[in-house]
Amino acid sequence: MERALSSEDYAFSHSPHTTSQESIVSVKNGFPTSNREFLRYLFVEKSPGEVVAELEMARLDVLRASMEWFQLRFNPIFEGIGVPRGQGKLVIATGFGTPRIAYRDTETFFGRIGYDTLIYDSGSLFNVRPVEHLVDDFMNFLQDQEGDILLFCHSKGGLLAFATYATHKDKFTRKVKHVCFVGSPRPDWVNVAIGSPYFGTQLFFGGDDFKFASEVLYSTDIENVDGTRVTSICNPRDLIIRGKMFGRPDEHRKVDSSHLGMHVNKYVLKTAAERFAELEAA
Repeated sequence: MERALSSEDYAFSHSPHTTSQESIVSVKNGFPTSNREFLRYLFVEKSPGEVVAELEMARLDVLRASMEWFQLRFNPIFEGIGVPRGQGKLVIATGFGTPRIAYRDTETFFGRIGYDTLIYDSGSLFNVRPVEHLVDDFMNFLQDQEGDILLFCHSKGGLLAFATYATHKDKFTRKVKHVCFVGSPRPDWVNVAIGSPYFGTQLFFGGDDFKFASEVLYSTDIENVDGTRVTSICNPRDLIIRGKMFGRPDEHRKVDSSHLGMHVNKYVLKTAAERFAELEAA
C-alpha cells in the first residue's frame, strides 16, 4: 500500500531565511529584469548545452505531469476520501500556457469536498496575457464574488495573486482570507522551454512582466504577507521554475511532483485542503 506523506515529509525545516528552492542548473544572471535582458540572456549568455538540458527537463516534466493526472483519477483522494471538508468560495488561478479545461479536475476535487469553486478567466485561451495587464481585472473579479475568498494559485496564477496583493493590498486582504501558492515562487530562474514562449507573448501583447516583476515583486516583502493567510507548496527540485517561496518558512510545504501537473498532484491537493481546513478551524 502506498504510504501517505506525513507532515514531516511535507514541511520545510525552519530557517531564519525565506526558503529557496534547490539549484538544478547554473544560472549566470538570475531572473531577467526586462524583455531586453531576457533576449540577451537567451541568445548571448545561455550556452547550447544549457538550452538542450532545459528542454529535456521540460520534456520529463510533461511526462510526469501526465502520470500525476492519471494517478489522481484513480485515487480515493480525488473522491474526497480521507480529505477534510470545507466551505465557501474558492477561486483557481491557472498557470501559463494552459486552458481552463486543464483545471477541470482541480475544480472537481474542491467541489467534492464542499467548496463553491470557480476558475478565473484571464481572457485568453491559454492564459498568456501579461500579469501586469491582469491585476486590475483579477482584483475586480475577486470583488465581484460574494463573501470571503480562498485562492488556489498555480504557477503564473500565484504571481498574479501576489502582484494583485502588492498593488491592491487593502482590497485584496479584505477579500482574500487564504491564498495557496502552488509551484509559484518569486522567480530566480525559469526553464527556457517556458521562458521563451512567455517572452513571445509579452511582445505580442505589449507587456513586460520581467520588468513588472522586478519593480513590484522584488520590492515587496514576500515573507511577511500581512492581512491574509498563506500557504506555499513547492517542489525543491522543480524543473520549470525556481526561486523564493512566498510566506514564512512555517507556511511552506514541499512535495515531490512535476511543475506542470502540480495542480493535479494528489498530495498537493490533499495538502491544500488540509491547510484550508486547519487555518479555518484556527
